[in-house]
Amino acid sequence: MTVELDEVWRIGGNSSDDRQFFGVIVDLDVDDGGFVHVVDQQLIRISVFASDGSFVRLIGGEGDGPGEFRRPYRVFVSPADEVCVLSGSPRRVQRFSHTGEYRGDVAIPADDAGVVPVLMDVACTGDHVIALSYIKPNSEFVLPGAREATHVIHALDDRYQETVRYHDLKVTEDDSKPVWSKRPALAGRWDVGADGQIHVATDFLDYRVASFLPNGAAGRVITREYQHRRRSAAEKRAVHEWATLNPNGNLPGTEVVIEDFDKDVMSLHARDDGTLWVLTSRGMYDRPVGSFGVFDVFGRDGEYVGQRVLLGEGDPTRDRYFFKGDRLYVVTCFTAAIATMVSDGNDNRFSDACDEPMSVICYDLSTKR
Repeated sequence: MTVELDEVWRIGGNSSDDRQFFGVIVDLDVDDGGFVHVVDQQLIRISVFASDGSFVRLIGGEGDGPGEFRRPYRVFVSPADEVCVLSGSPRRVQRFSHTGEYRGDVAIPADDAGVVPVLMDVACTGDHVIALSYIKPNSEFVLPGAREATHVIHALDDRYQETVRYHDLKVTEDDSKPVWSKRPALAGRWDVGADGQIHVATDFLDYRVASFLPNGAAGRVITREYQHRRRSAAEKRAVHEWATLNPNGNLPGTEVVIEDFDKDVMSLHARDDGTLWVLTSRGMYDRPVGSFGVFDVFGRDGEYVGQRVLLGEGDPTRDRYFFKGDRLYVVTCFTAAIATMVSDGNDNRFSDACDEPMSVICYDLSTKR
């Protein structure tokens, strides 16, 4: 089915309204009232917009005092109905009311081995926070040598202690022989459904999505016959350029490993109607002109329903998508903005991806034309 989406509103871009000017948008979340919270890591603030796209308020700002932060990178509405912000060192969750009042923060606790997990991404369901975390002993590279790092998707209580572990991937990392690889990456390849089930693309290459019940019990597994998509030489060069973009991001002598094939599953999106939308490598790179991508759709019981081709202004190779309820939010120029930020503006290899400031475009997913 081909679906032409209706644009509801857009903010940012070349707007003359300073409240709609963005530096680098790194995350976005929407609360039950339809208010959109946008994390701007460059301008170090959370901008809040109403469901019609009108500006409401700013939350937080740069600093080390109460209600201030540095390098914010995630925002989410907690089970306690608070707006929560994740920022860099120290690792903590800062809590705000919906009207922006600071309510204190919670330090991320260390695990039994004394290691503080890095919460990389967060979603909420019921009374739990579900997080993708990275756990590595001596993660600040105090000591050289091989250590086992873990990429884990787990449930956390209101003090951010682990209560349930759904999936983990253990990888041996040796700081004396560093390797850059996207193989263990789970970012964007998991999501939480309205029914509380956690869906994870567990395999790097193969088309396999495992579902877990909130209590951690294994649910269904979705697999599909799929022909791996081989990367072109130009695409391999682009991955290498991305890996070497930040000269301070890798240890000296880091080996860059580029896979011959793309991941089968590029991203997962659990919809409120119980369906699961899967963006594959072919749906991302070989999509029809003028489309957001081609999504495989699975029903509540995991049965394959068909494909949806979404038409509109969006490019999954350069933009970032957020499926929230019956709306799709497209953050434009995401790749170029991140590249500019991490290279301190000194690397223009991705600068031709966009010719205007970042925008947020809101589309209605409930209409079908």
